[in-house]
Amino acid sequence: PQLKVIDMFTGEEIHGDEVVSKNHQNLNVNDYHLGKHIGRESTEYFMVSSHDAISAHELSLLERYQWFVDNGRDYDAWNIGLYAVDKMERLETGERYIDALIYSKSWEDAASAITEIFSSTNIEASDSDQYQHFTEKWGAYITVLIKNGKVNEIADRKSVV
Repeated sequence: PQLKVIDMFTGEEIHGDEVVSKNHQNLNVNDYHLGKHIGRESTEYFMVSSHDAISAHELSLLERYQWFVDNGRDYDAWNIGLYAVDKMERLETGERYIDALIYSKSWEDAASAITEIFSSTNIEASDSDQYQHFTEKWGAYITVLIKNGKVNEIADRKSVV
């Protein structure tokens, strides 16, 4: 049997997984039952057959953030990180995403990500260590783009009057 998590707004499959259960080859779809228990802190779901019971729970924002990080989905982790982690951890997640784009030579996407990630990170100059890291990384990324001849990706000429 397989369980799939479907986005209720788009109908897109977010995650699918094969469920390992005893004697599944002898069971059909009507032999499985889905249940839901709403607790104080989270909701749990149960898949029950005559041979097994499997439970799953909804992820907290932090658990979802960690799942995205563990599965190499740094941009998704960066987005949800606004609500789950401190600004430096979120920035570091964004940096991993930018690094992956640069490594794959996706220059336009990297330039766009640099702008999005660094412009939405609110680091105060009074946080001297964090501010120094912030400015050094931003400058280093711009330097990488320049060294690779991607000045147009930094400042698109079409937008200049």
